[in-house]
Amino acid sequence: MLFSDLLFDSALTCTSAAYRTALVSLGIAVMATFFLCAMVFAHLLRSRRALQQSEARFRATFDQAAVGMAHVGLDGHWLHLNQRYCDLLGYSIDELRKLTFQDVTHPADVEADVALAGRLIAGELSTYSMEKQYIRKDGSLVWVALACSLVRKTNGEPDYFIALATDVSERRAAQDALRHERDFTSAILDTVCALVVVFDREGHIARWNRACERLTGYTFDEVKDVPVWDRLLLPEERAAVMHVFARIVDAQENTRGYENHWVGKDGARHLIAWSSTTLVDDGGRVAHVIGTGIDVTDQRRAEAHRARLYQEAEDAIRLRDEFLSIASHELKTPLTPIGLQVSHILRALRKDPASLPPDKLLPRLETIRRQVERLGSLVTELLDISSITAGRLRLEWEEVDLAAVARDVALRLGYEAARAGCKLDVRAQAPLPGRWDRARLDQIVTNLLSNAIKYGAGKPIDLVVEGDDSTARLLVRDRGIGIAPEHQARIFDRFERAVPDQQYGGFGLGLWIVKQILDALGGTIRVTSAPGSGATFLVELPRRPDQRGQVAA
Repeated sequence: MLFSDLLFDSALTCTSAAYRTALVSLGIAVMATFFLCAMVFAHLLRSRRALQQSEARFRATFDQAAVGMAHVGLDGHWLHLNQRYCDLLGYSIDELRKLTFQDVTHPADVEADVALAGRLIAGELSTYSMEKQYIRKDGSLVWVALACSLVRKTNGEPDYFIALATDVSERRAAQDALRHERDFTSAILDTVCALVVVFDREGHIARWNRACERLTGYTFDEVKDVPVWDRLLLPEERAAVMHVFARIVDAQENTRGYENHWVGKDGARHLIAWSSTTLVDDGGRVAHVIGTGIDVTDQRRAEAHRARLYQEAEDAIRLRDEFLSIASHELKTPLTPIGLQVSHILRALRKDPASLPPDKLLPRLETIRRQVERLGSLVTELLDISSITAGRLRLEWEEVDLAAVARDVALRLGYEAARAGCKLDVRAQAPLPGRWDRARLDQIVTNLLSNAIKYGAGKPIDLVVEGDDSTARLLVRDRGIGIAPEHQARIFDRFERAVPDQQYGGFGLGLWIVKQILDALGGTIRVTSAPGSGATFLVELPRRPDQRGQVAA
């Protein structure tokens, strides 16, 4: 064999081995590829089945959902709807696909819905919800609770809306009915004049009517959820009201006629008479207390006024009876000696006229004169009280010398002072003119000097007139029984005196008349006294009262 043949055979042998190896490798690769393709195919098949199942579940969820579900284009057209949504609107799917959501939305709700959708597209909101009305195909309205979200493309651009709608017509109808009932009840409560306030079991104000607002000046928002005792009660009544309220809540004890004050925003106090009732929850616990109140402030004030008037009337009747008793006694006192003296004179004259010479007749006539003057003084006092009480006290203004009037009165009452053992010290020499009523000025001096003589206990009496350019002063001082401090204020009232009626005569009107005349003249009077040390009365009068705004009564 040639050498070349040997080489060829060797090469052929080597090539066949490599080829076989390559074929084996290729077969393995083909088988691996086959198995890989089979596995991929199986995975794709399972994924497709899963996708189909998922799509079927989504479709079932979409179509059979208990709420309306829809895909809505960005232009408002309906893309996909389930049957529930179609039932809500009363249209078929094909009919709705020709419409936009704006076409079937109540005009009052379109603007708000479009604005929210715009904010959703702009990315300002991730979702929004609202309650709105749709117009059904038959023209009727249906209330829905709408929830809306936005689906975006992979590049982030808006794609379509997902809308969920639930029929809430029954709830809205119930709410409207409840609102109507509440408005109706509120209208009734706001119409009534009585206060109506609802408290929770802790005493917080849960509701009240317009009458409460009008009375207190607080709006409901200012007192809502505020404990009533923190805002409206007097501090001194707070504990008592809290105790009563606790008894109402704990014992479910209704009250009637309980009264306490409310303090308004302006600080005004109002007395309220309350009636209360309780509302209990399902567990039997008190949930609310309803209080109905009436402002009895004016009523109680009127009752107090009537009681005061009744008491004043009783006092007036008592004073009248006392006055009539005093008046009858005082008027009879001068009449008795007058009658005795007249009877004695007449009896003597009838028996023997010569038995009553002038020296015997004059003292008797003097006694009669004094008693007649006293009687005239009493009658004058009665007339004065009638005029003053009726507001008919009249003043005759003229130029009067107070010093001269004081001297005249002292001279006129000199005999009476001498009989009482009182020495009169008159210091009224310098003229002191002013513009007054002469008769009323005389009455002031007479009453004060008569009192000093009556209560002076036979001791000296000072009568002093002095003054300056603007004011005249009259001082009457006795050194008699005096007046206790507790009586000094009331002696200027009608029928008042600081001594027993049985010991000293008179109506108890003199000082009251003096005070009324001085008020009309623009003057004042005050007393300084102590028991057993006498009394000093000081009168001050403006010399020109008309220049100070004084007007005759």
